[in-house]
This record gives sequence, C-alpha cells and structure tokens, in this order.
Amino acid sequence: MSQLCEGIVVFYASQTGNAESIAKHIHSEALGRGYQSRCLSLDTHTEVNLEDANALVVITSTTGDGDPPDNATKFFRFMRRAKKEMEALKGKPYALLGLGDTNYTNFNQPAKRLDRRFAEVGAVPMFPKALADDATGLEATVDPWVVQLWETLPKYVKIDEAKSAHFEKSSANGGKGSILDRLKDVQISVPDGTAPNGDTAVPIESVTNGNGVGPSESIENSDPAFLPRAIDIPKADLEAASQLTGLTKAPASAVKVELGTGSVRSIAQSSISLFHLYPFDKTTPVAVGNPYPARVTAVRCVSGKKALSRVIDLEIDVSELTALNAWTPVPGDAFGVRCPNPDGLVLPLLQRLKFEPTASCNVTDVGTADPAFGTAVVPTVYEVFRYHLDLKTAPKKSFFRLLAEHATDDEEKKVLFFLASSQGADAYRSIAPQLPTLLDLLHTFPSTSPPLARLIDSLPRLQPRYYSVSNIDSGKIRFAFNIVEFTPAKTWRLVRGLCSTWLDNLTGNVSDSGRGRIEIQDVQVPIFPRPLSKFTLPELSAPEDATTFKQRPVVMVSAGTGITPFISFLQYREKNHGGSMWLLHGHRFMGTDGDALYDAELKQFERAGVLGRYVECISRDQADGVDKYVQDALKRLGSEIWDLVVAQNGYLFVCG
Repeated sequence: MSQLCEGIVVFYASQTGNAESIAKHIHSEALGRGYQSRCLSLDTHTEVNLEDANALVVITSTTGDGDPPDNATKFFRFMRRAKKEMEALKGKPYALLGLGDTNYTNFNQPAKRLDRRFAEVGAVPMFPKALADDATGLEATVDPWVVQLWETLPKYVKIDEAKSAHFEKSSANGGKGSILDRLKDVQISVPDGTAPNGDTAVPIESVTNGNGVGPSESIENSDPAFLPRAIDIPKADLEAASQLTGLTKAPASAVKVELGTGSVRSIAQSSISLFHLYPFDKTTPVAVGNPYPARVTAVRCVSGKKALSRVIDLEIDVSELTALNAWTPVPGDAFGVRCPNPDGLVLPLLQRLKFEPTASCNVTDVGTADPAFGTAVVPTVYEVFRYHLDLKTAPKKSFFRLLAEHATDDEEKKVLFFLASSQGADAYRSIAPQLPTLLDLLHTFPSTSPPLARLIDSLPRLQPRYYSVSNIDSGKIRFAFNIVEFTPAKTWRLVRGLCSTWLDNLTGNVSDSGRGRIEIQDVQVPIFPRPLSKFTLPELSAPEDATTFKQRPVVMVSAGTGITPFISFLQYREKNHGGSMWLLHGHRFMGTDGDALYDAELKQFERAGVLGRYVECISRDQADGVDKYVQDALKRLGSEIWDLVVAQNGYLFVCG
C-alpha cells in the first residue's frame, strides 16, 4: 500500500480464553518487534477510532451454534446496523484468525461473518483468513498464521527498526532448527506412571522433596483426585527422528510480575472467597469482573438412588439485582459462576514451584500499567493460582516448549522439545485424553520450574462455569447441575468437576433426595448474568407480539439436566396462561428411585394443562411402549411434531 499504517489494533472475541490469549501474546510480541499496538475485545471497539490509520488483527472464537462470544455480541450488532461507521474500514488492512471445531455444524461462523462484512465495506485482507479447527489441533493453523502475520505486517505498518533489530537478534536461536543435534547423545527415558513401590500414584512428598525439588516441609494431600502421576508419552517417533522441526514457539511475554516481600494475607483469609479482590460495585454492570455475591438460600438433591451421578438443585437470592435493574431473570436465562481451584491442587503446586503463597503478586499487562486480572487489590501468589489460572486444561504445544526451555535435565528437555515439534504431533495428541493437571506435568518433568511470570503468560485463564435458570420466584432463582465425578480408562484416577464439586462442598454434600428442600445459611457464590440468549420463549424474544406468540405451541427435547431451562419455560406459561407445550425427556432409569428430574413439578404442569404431552424416554430400564432415546420418540411422533412446528408455527427447542 502507498502509505504505511501507524500501528495495529489487536481485537479478540473470546469465550473460553483461547482467542484472548493468542491476541494478547500477538500484542505483546508486536510491541517487542517495534510496532505500536493496542489489544481490546471487540465489544470495546469504541475505545479506538476506526478511522485512525491502524491495521486490524482480529482473532475470534465460536460459541453455541456458530454464535459470536459474549464479549463480541455488541460489535456484531454494531457491524450489522452501523453502516456509516463501518465505512471507516474502507481500504483498511486486516488479518483474521478464526477458532472453531468441525464437530459442530456452523464451523467458525463468526470469523466468516466478519470476513464477509469487512469485504462488503472495502477492507483489505493482508493475507487470506485462517480457520483453525480444535478437532484436529488449533496449533496446526494458528502457528503458521502467526508466522505469516509477522512476515506480512512490515508491508502495511510502520516499525521501529532499532526495536525490530534487537528483537530479531534476541530470538535468532528460537523457533526453528534441529534440537536433536545438540541432544543426540542423550538417552530418552520417560516415567511410565508407576512409582518405585508399584503404586500408580505417588505421595505428594515425592513431588515436593524428590530430586531436590521443593522445600523440606511437605503438604498433606490425601485427595485421590490430585495425587500427581506421570503422563504416558509414546516415544517411538522420537527414537526414529533424526531431527525435530516445526517447533512451536514459546508464548511471548504478555505480563510483567512484581513480587512483594513478606506475607500480605494468610491462605486462610484468601481462601474464603474472592470478594476482597472483586468487591461488588452497585454502580457498574454485573459482569465477570464485577460478580454479585449471591446468597444461597436452599439446596436439595433431585436425583433418585439409581442415578449414576447426583443432581443438585440450588436456590439463590438475586432480588437485589432486580431492585438495581441489573438483572431480571427470564426463562432461558443463564448465568456464570466464578469458582476457584481446590487447595488440594493449588498448595502442592506452589510448594513444588517454590513460590511463597502469601506474597503479593502484582501482575500487569506488558505495555500498560493495567492489572492483568482487574482486581481491586494486588492479589497474592496463592490468589493468582486459586482464582485466576486454569490448572487442569490440557497444555498447548507452546507450553511444552516453555517447559523445555527451563528444563535442566537433557533427557527431559529432549522429550519436551519433541512434544512441541512436528514429529511429536501424535504423542502430543495422546496427552489430552489423560486429563493431566499442571502438577502432573511438573511431576513428569521434575527438572523444569518456569518463572512465575512465564507460567502466568502461558496458562489459560480460569473460566466461569455457566448454568441455566430452572425456576424464577420472588427474587430467587433455582438451577440444577450434575456432580461430575468419573474415572477415565486412560489414567484410572478419579476426576472431579471443578465448579460442581465446589458448590456441592459449600452446601453440605446433600445425597438423599427424600430430605427435600434444606435451607442454607451464610453461603455466597460470585455470579453474573450471561447476555440475553436466543434460547427463550417466542413471546419473550418478540415482546411486541407477545399476545400472539404465547399461544404458539412449543416442543422441548432434553436429556438429563438439559431439562433445567424447560422448567422455567413451563413455569412462565403456567403463570401467563400460554399455549400448550410438549416435553420429550430422556434419562436412564424409571421409577421413584430412578433418575428422573423435577418429577413433582412436571406432574403439576400436567395437571395445570400447560404440559400437554410428556414423553419419557428410558435408555436402561426397558419396558413395552417406552421409547429408548429421544430420537426414537421424535421419529415415532414425527408427523404430529411436524404439524405443531410447521402448520401451527410452533417452536422446537433442544437442550442437553
């Protein structure tokens, strides 16, 4: 182009943190390479002037059925409606990366929509968009796209030549070349997951004290879900390789960390809740960074004795949010819960890494003085690991590269480089099914201990867990969830759900469905409403025609706890004298001791006439005339459902 842009703006649309992480690392590396750069979510696009002479770098993920992430919904509405403002993008250079999953129908739809709209207004792609597929591995697309970005940007954007030269010099030995050449004499020996005494899991003492790693004081950890174990790494491709190529780069430094001296808050103080870090501000919107301390008022177990997992129904008080006009829940609404990592994982990790838990840990984004986590006070090291970092998500290739660069044992270094290489692709893919924690990785490679700042750079952010509202009454809402607990064949180690286990422990581990509703005192959970979903009754999505739409038939199809939002649908129509509804619900066992959910409520809806037809589908207990799966019921009742949805302009909802 004839005139170079002054800098770049890196926009991200991120639901689980992947797109945000990629964007922030690109922003950080751009600053290091000598570019002017800003990094923002798409919904905060008004913080920059689109008419400014900047090139755009956009990374977007996908959520739901091809929907944009929550922090981009406003921009997508703006993009559709603000024709004049979008004209500012005419002639503007942009690069676009989409993150999606081909297991879902509308693969990478947000990225495709952005690309079409940018083309319509005359924006100019610096190079073709890339659509990464999580089903085969995001890195296979993301890494080459990032390489192409750095190769292409100098043609469109001004650069500080001195900073660029310094960056190239400092990274001259990274990213490419043969690692095996300088490790060729090392014999590979990877732990097989068996301890010297024959156990498949070892005591925490062997992690914190073995091989000179960790302080002398040990931490008791009897929780079988977090006893560290070595991951199994297939070595055949490594032994056959003459060199390692296509090495993924370690993440760029995106944060700056300043550690304090002395103790700021004790672990006991910090572990109670996160509200000292995020005190609720009534004057700003309730959001992930301003969660509301919702009081839990009641709990009950709603699953029978035959159920393979307990289902808990919690009631929380949100009347203050309604009074503040901050959130008035409606059927179909969902909300996020900010849950912490368990101490059984956090404390052994901090000891293994020799980090002082109670020291202050001021984390700021590179290039700004903004707190990386948006806390009201500087968190402690313990609080960073408990409330902000994901310690259980499968590691990216770039994380193995980081571990390799900080390993002191040549055998471990060689295996870690292998896992970050093209030759190690199959071995890398074998790791995710083993569900390793960060503690497992550090146990497998005991010689590596990355600095705190590099760990914060590289680990994903701990994400909220979302739940559907099942009941709305007098300022209180209810929601249900499975207590997630299973033992995968890959590891034979107990795995527990993060948020479900935390909520269950907070409310007393109720297990007897016959006890009914149990009142709860002095328990608060941090929540925030999720932006309004399309998943709601037609009369609520089209309020101007509510009188007409509320009489339209609705067919609801669910399995397990997918029934949750439909209870709120039925409750709303019962109160507002809406049209008849059908429910096809699948579960495993029949009878009063089975695993049917909300049985008493459903019978009441039937008596009231709002639930015109209730079809239970039972997959384990077979009986004559009972459909096994919901798809069997849909096929059997196909002509009637077609009539409801097509001839009578009805709606079909599926959840579960």
